[in-house]
Formats: sequence, structure tokens, C-alpha cells
Amino acid sequence: MTETKTEKPMTPKRFLRLLNGAKSAIGFLAAHRDYLATGELADITSPILAKVEDKAIMPTPALQEIQAVVWAHCMAADMAKAEASILKSNTSKGSTKELLPFEARIVDPAGNVQFRTTESGDEVELIQTFNMPQDAERWVHRQLFNGAPNWTGEVTWAHCPEKLVDFKVRKIARETAIEVTLRKGPGPVMHKTAASGGLTSKIKVKPTVTKFSRG
Repeated sequence: MTETKTEKPMTPKRFLRLLNGAKSAIGFLAAHRDYLATGELADITSPILAKVEDKAIMPTPALQEIQAVVWAHCMAADMAKAEASILKSNTSKGSTKELLPFEARIVDPAGNVQFRTTESGDEVELIQTFNMPQDAERWVHRQLFNGAPNWTGEVTWAHCPEKLVDFKVRKIARETAIEVTLRKGPGPVMHKTAASGGLTSKIKVKPTVTKFSRG
């Protein structure tokens, strides 16, 4: 009886290892289109893939851009795990305040932090901290999706190393949050259009550019 090998699940680090052996940018993007469009890093990789499909960028520089953002994500995740371990150790030694490494906030064009009104009528400041950057980004997407048109999200990496200063603050536009939220699945009043296979098919996102500040 022939045994069927189970394919290893794709992870950001495995993706980078496979990318190092890529011989064709367009072929690699086609082979891993589903992961880039719907995987755990789709928030940062699908906009770049969309630019390729809209012919706004060539496959080779697009793949280099994807490699950079995935690598930065892996670095941030590794450092976040290390910081979480240190914080846990400090807490066990008597420290009661937990300082998480990623702060998410919702601001207006002037940079003022915004508020939301709870069911009880209380106003809550839209600032929250997280262990992992993707959790902070998901929270920002939810707030922006339900927020005002002029709101913007910011995710700040508190202990960003100097060599990754370009990734210290990630700004997230409300348009991007809406696209990501609608793409991820149907809600009570949402309708999801099934995507067809192949690199030439269109992702239901606009070619959005992710901007980082040096703040």
C-alpha cells in the first residue's frame, strides 16, 4: 500500500526558504498565489500580488517586495516572542504590569486618538497593545471598518531595532481595512465572491501601497 505524504503547512519562514530557491518570479508567485492572497500574511502580501495582476509592477520587484515584508514580519514575530518571554519572567518575579510590544491606535488626520461609544454609553479610547503585530493589525482593521471615513490606523513596534526602523510604525488606511475585512469572509450583511484559480484571475482588492513611517 502506497503511503501518501502530507504536505507541510505553509508558514512565513517556510515561504522564505522556498523563495530562496525560486528560479522564476512569475512561476513562484503563481505556485504560491493562494498563500499570498488568503494566508496568514495576506494583509501585507495580497496588495503586492494585486499590483502584479493589475500590471502595476513587474513580478521580480514584486517578489523582492514580498520577501522584504515577510522577512520583517518574521523578525518582529521572533522579537515579540522573546519580549513576551522576558515579560512573563519579570511578572513571575513580582512585576504586575505587562508591557506588550505592539501598540495599535486609531487617529484622525491631525493625529488625535479617537474614541468609540460602548453599549453602556461609555467612551473608550481606541488604543490597545498586543504581543503579535498581526493581532494588532486585525484589531485596527475592525475599528476602521466600523469607523469614520477620515480615520487611520497605526501599529507601533515599541522595541524596533535600528536596522528595521522603516517598520517601526505601520500606517493602515481605512480603504485597506475595508478591503481586507470584506475579503476575509461573509459577515451578517456581507457577500463573498469565490475566487478562481490561476495568477491571471483578479483578487478583490485594489493595488494598495503599504506605507511605513520613521516615527
